[in-house]
Amino acid sequence: MPRRSMFFNARQSDMFPENIPISWIAIRIGAALLAGIIIGFEREMTHHPAGIKTHTLVCIGAALAGIITCEMAHDVAQSADYMIKAADPNFFGRVNFDISRIAAGVVTGIGFIGAGAIVKSKDGTIVTGITTAATLWVTANIGLAIGMGYLWVSLIAVFVVFISNVAIKYLENNYLAKSKVRTIDVIVTKKRETMQAIEEYCAPRRIKIKNFEYLGKIEDLVDGEDAYNLRYTVKTPSGMSFMIVLQDLANNENILQVMEAPTVKEKKKNDKNGEQTPPEN
Repeated sequence: MPRRSMFFNARQSDMFPENIPISWIAIRIGAALLAGIIIGFEREMTHHPAGIKTHTLVCIGAALAGIITCEMAHDVAQSADYMIKAADPNFFGRVNFDISRIAAGVVTGIGFIGAGAIVKSKDGTIVTGITTAATLWVTANIGLAIGMGYLWVSLIAVFVVFISNVAIKYLENNYLAKSKVRTIDVIVTKKRETMQAIEEYCAPRRIKIKNFEYLGKIEDLVDGEDAYNLRYTVKTPSGMSFMIVLQDLANNENILQVMEAPTVKEKKKNDKNGEQTPPEN
């Protein structure tokens, strides 16, 4: 009977943390909740697979792992100190133990969730979700920092992550996106059928057709069949190789020739060097 009551009392005392006050635990979990909402809000607004709920759960789970790590570190240190002094009261040595294993497990495990956010197209031309996976990984690390009590570090990290996802995306859309706009000249037969095939190729690959020009007709080019010179101005998504786009278009049996049209700067440079730009039909 005494043994049973001693066990019950021991387990009852373990129900509450002895080293971190309940108020601080609530503050840390609340901070993790807020951090997950802030980071996930931007992902949700830009229609990415991992939104507010996912980032919030990741941040809270990582914060909980951080809190448990701190609590276990105190418990192990106190228990080791008690056992050593009980065995030898004159011992003034040091006990070494590793408290980073839980944190390492969180950082490694979040990679599986991040991998689920990365999607690759069937033909391998588009890879999406890498930024979302990286954001989930950073969110987990922020949660660990919050759980371990590094609130100021976490606050700065949340601010930097949010600014990175918003401000850098703005720069990409307004400045860097111009470098992804290309002009393609194609010579085709069966104009209507080929134009529809080009549109069907671009749509699922998120290639935006920004402009279209009909440059003219070439009569009796192939076995008495007329050909047509078309110009497409397209914007390719991030991570897509423009050379693959040209190769895929060249594989169409109705496309006789495909090439990237020279830009305005290239035309001026050619004119300065005395080179003639091929005439448009």
